[in-house]
Amino acid sequence: MESFSEAQNWLVKLKSEAEFFKKNEVPSLSVVQKILEKLDFPELSYDERIIVTGTAGKGSVCRLCEQTLLENGKAVLTIQSPEIQVITERIRINGELISADFFAENVLEVAKISREFELMPTYYEAIVLAGILAGKKKNCEVFIGEIGLGGEFDAVNTVTGDRISVLTFIGADHQAILGNKLADIALTKAGIFTKDTKLAFSYEKNFREILDEKSPVKINYITGLQNKLNKKIVRRICREILDENFTMEKLKMPCRWEVIPKKIANNFIIEYFGENLSFEKKIILDGSHSAPRFKFIEAKIKKLDGKKIAIFAMAKNHDPADFREILNLFDEVILTEVAGDREFWSIEELTEILGTGMKIKNTQKAFYKAIKLNFKNIIIVGSFFLCGKIRENFYKSADILKTQNEFCEDL
Repeated sequence: MESFSEAQNWLVKLKSEAEFFKKNEVPSLSVVQKILEKLDFPELSYDERIIVTGTAGKGSVCRLCEQTLLENGKAVLTIQSPEIQVITERIRINGELISADFFAENVLEVAKISREFELMPTYYEAIVLAGILAGKKKNCEVFIGEIGLGGEFDAVNTVTGDRISVLTFIGADHQAILGNKLADIALTKAGIFTKDTKLAFSYEKNFREILDEKSPVKINYITGLQNKLNKKIVRRICREILDENFTMEKLKMPCRWEVIPKKIANNFIIEYFGENLSFEKKIILDGSHSAPRFKFIEAKIKKLDGKKIAIFAMAKNHDPADFREILNLFDEVILTEVAGDREFWSIEELTEILGTGMKIKNTQKAFYKAIKLNFKNIIIVGSFFLCGKIRENFYKSADILKTQNEFCEDL
């Protein structure tokens, strides 16, 4: 693990992933492009490239594509962000998290090039570069890249070669960086429709004129029930890559309406409190942080039997007022904050915006309070970072790193 620590130490010294979006600076991906050139263009080693952006749904699209292609014999690299608990979650090779040693090997190779040619990427860019390189070394046939921020100036968008470009939909997202107007956000997200785009998909309803003008090919607009749109896009993508018929299995992802297994939840509650306080409690983690996603889980919440309590926190790059979409579905809400590099709305600010909620600043104390109260359903929502902190009670980061699996299934 010495090399892994060395790689992490180099990464944390780099600028933040949004550094080049600072005011009065023109965004540029020139550093990433130059490093790819020095690495002999590893992105060109893939047979297929799938680039996905959007306000929500992009992670699910990436993972469902990955799962379907793997089940049909393809070797797949997937790059996603941010991680929920462990940094290696950002790079997946054939359905597994990249190993700590292999992660370090590729990050340090990027670091060597950076130092040699005085090319300094951001933290996020360095990880994307390491992922592209790792997939080439493992002979991956398909590159799947989830845009981390915006589209046009995201490191994933530097990948050259024929691509399938996917934009789920446009919503309020990183407005301090991408612009306050949804049209501005649409424009930067539409930047994934490059000259290399051979096929384009979206289910955006309101900004088609902007997208059509930006795309060099006709965009296939997917319509239908909201909860079916991601699968419909994935089906269309996989038809282009797979010759044979295929089926799509149910997707299992951390913190996307993740119900903690009853045995794991009860064991934690008994171990922590010294007695069984579970009363058949259901603990659900969902990183929803936008109005459309809250709307998406509304039906799931309504189907739950028994009283419901939410634990809610939100990073400053999202609007807490969106939570009003589902606020009245809960019998109680605990407002909390998440300590770390990300700036979160304070519980005082959340109270002012939402007009309700118990205030418990410490995330774990908020969770323990929810367990002791008489609620059958505990739903953690508003931030993947919040969900990750609470998920640590059930799946330890060290175990995820060791097993290369977010569910520690090899333990």
